Amino acid sequence: MATPKTPETAPPAGAVPAKPRPEAPAAAKPEVAAKPEPAAVAEPEVAAKPEAAAAVEPAVVLAQTVEETAAAVQDAARDTVETAAAKAEEVTEQIRQQADETLSLVETDYATASRSISALGRKTLDSVRANTNAAFDHAVALLEVKTLSEAIELNRSFVRRQSEALAAQTREFGELAQKVAAEAAAPVRARFEKAFKTAA
Repeated sequence: MATPKTPETAPPAGAVPAKPRPEAPAAAKPEVAAKPEPAAVAEPEVAAKPEAAAAVEPAVVLAQTVEETAAAVQDAARDTVETAAAKAEEVTEQIRQQADETLSLVETDYATASRSISALGRKTLDSVRANTNAAFDHAVALLEVKTLSEAIELNRSFVRRQSEALAAQTREFGELAQKVAAEAAAPVRARFEKAFKTAA
């Protein structure tokens, strides 16, 4: 529902409208001699700017923390690199020593094998020489036989002596071959034993 408007109160009939009154000027306040204000005491800067200091302090702490962390990371990286370099140098030295030992052993093995093979070669040549001389002497003796029975006896004797010589040569050659094999295997066996001891 709408509310009825109330008419404004009109001035009574015959009344003269009132002139607005001029406003009175504001009363001037009497001037009082100003009292000197006490001098302000200077506060310390930290107390004067507590909010600014509070805002700057975390930034400073953060910057210090970042610097300390960066320094710690650099130190750790330097230590890691130095440790890795030292380890690499140590491993390189071990590899070099192993290579030197292996080369020395190969040279020793080669020298031993050369001596052993030379000994086998000499033994073979000695056997061939002895067998050749025996065959030549037998051929000369056969030329001097006068009868068939002497030739048969000479052949029988030659075959028996050559069989005995061949058995002796085979035995000596086998003993020498065993000795050569043992000498050649000794350095290899020593390396394996050393490797197993190192591994254990």
